[in-house]
Amino acid sequence: MTQATARDALLAALKADHFYAGLRAFETLDDPAALPPGTAERMIHLTLALGHFDQLMRIMRAPGIAASLSPAMRELGTLGLFIAGRGDLVASGAVPLSPKRQELGLLLNMAQCLEQVGESRKAMSIMAGPLKQAVATNDLAGRVAMHIGASLFEVEDSVRFAAMAKALGLAPDDNWVLYQSLRYVPVPRDVARLRKPGEAVFPSKKMPLHTCIGGRQRIAARDGAGWDGLGVDAFRPAPSYRPDALSDLVARQAEAARTALRAPWFAERLDGLARVRERFAPDAADPIQVISTGRAGTTALQLFLRRGAYLPYHTFVWQLGPRHRFDLLNRLLTDANDPASLAPALRRYLSARITEWIAAYRLGKTPVIVSHWDVIFAPFLRAMFPEARFLHLHRRAEGVAASQVGKRQFAMSQLIALPTHRDRGEGTNEGASFLLPPCDMLPDCVGWYMAFTRHFHEALTRAFPSDRHADLASEALFEARPEALDALHAVFPDAPVTQDMVRRHFGRKINEKQDHSFDDPNTAGYIERALAAHDARRAAAEVAPPWTPSPKPADTDS
Repeated sequence: MTQATARDALLAALKADHFYAGLRAFETLDDPAALPPGTAERMIHLTLALGHFDQLMRIMRAPGIAASLSPAMRELGTLGLFIAGRGDLVASGAVPLSPKRQELGLLLNMAQCLEQVGESRKAMSIMAGPLKQAVATNDLAGRVAMHIGASLFEVEDSVRFAAMAKALGLAPDDNWVLYQSLRYVPVPRDVARLRKPGEAVFPSKKMPLHTCIGGRQRIAARDGAGWDGLGVDAFRPAPSYRPDALSDLVARQAEAARTALRAPWFAERLDGLARVRERFAPDAADPIQVISTGRAGTTALQLFLRRGAYLPYHTFVWQLGPRHRFDLLNRLLTDANDPASLAPALRRYLSARITEWIAAYRLGKTPVIVSHWDVIFAPFLRAMFPEARFLHLHRRAEGVAASQVGKRQFAMSQLIALPTHRDRGEGTNEGASFLLPPCDMLPDCVGWYMAFTRHFHEALTRAFPSDRHADLASEALFEARPEALDALHAVFPDAPVTQDMVRRHFGRKINEKQDHSFDDPNTAGYIERALAAHDARRAAAEVAPPWTPSPKPADTDS
């Protein structure tokens, strides 16, 4: 395909809202800066919608593009860089940004990018300027300011946190601020004085996804030399795995996490959590986790469990991002499970989840993790809670593939085994770059993800056997079959469950997604290929990775 032909194909796809066709054409273009006015902004939307942060970086780094973008698109593009772990491109000036004082969203994203690469002082200087008023009125600005301040001033106790919060314009005694502080400082010794969390702390509706700032993982950026100046040979190939051996890997990762948890930082926080549970929820159970690909009834289950003895979380205040999940998956499959290398990820996970667990136990309830984004962290949960149990909620492969592909739910943000380049010489070797696949490899990634999720649940139940685990088909749940009631009773014994209740609740559509891209010419073929990839991997004795890059960046026009 010539550059002129690729350009024409891209413009035609954008005009027709054919996302996959548009991305395939864009991947073959050599120079994003040569696109017509306005096309770059459409491509920022498209690359973020499909999760192709590598292509987003091509746009943002192209000469002259960042300066030509509207304020809204500069803010959106910088958010994408942050989620991809590429704060270095902002800190180094590789993506030139000259924000105005009124561009608060852009300033906030820039502050997160700077903190991401360890430039806490510069990040705080941005927060202390035009954003200072927003800190007191915008919950995300306040959370980001807390995170940066806790890092910059090494806040480890409630007294220092209160002083920092006041300096930022926050009220330390505010219920919302108090609960957020528990991500950084231990629970006070006198837990009897801990107030109940209010609606402002954890809204009952799904919360917007605020990606965790920390971590040295990143999505690799395409440049003239390949990826971040590295040839493909610098990346270790994505690992394969044997389903029958996966339980051993899961058990070893959990055991390594248990060893890391003996460090004082972890022990102090888990002790505080235990004291809250003992004081306010002595009859509550260890947290429960739903293992799912998503698009299988998780939202309906979350709404069903909101009453009674459980507090289900479908989303969280701080979301572990795709790069965090890619890293832990890679460590699991390559058996890179020594306690020192796992400790940073374990600390990030506990900081991101402990406030929600404390809130549930303070209300006398058992926390339930319904979010499929947290699936890969299940060994960490089991390391912290020996009686944690798992519910595998799954749907027919045809329905999952149709949602993941046709409704763009996959978006390169689910679990994918990716080629990886690890940084060296930094102690824990936490830094890592990941190569995203070309758009045309989406079906194989979806098929791999669906097969792995089932294999992973099977591995969890073999590694940690319990009669409280259960396997539940969403079709059985929606039809209120007896096996669905048995599964709910096994995992949620304190929930009021009757066949009539299940039929009335799950018999109506909840969180139904609108069709967005079924008219894309690639969609039907992608769904068929995803199902074929899933079936082949479910039957395989050894599951191959979803893609292997060629020594030369792949031409997707094949």
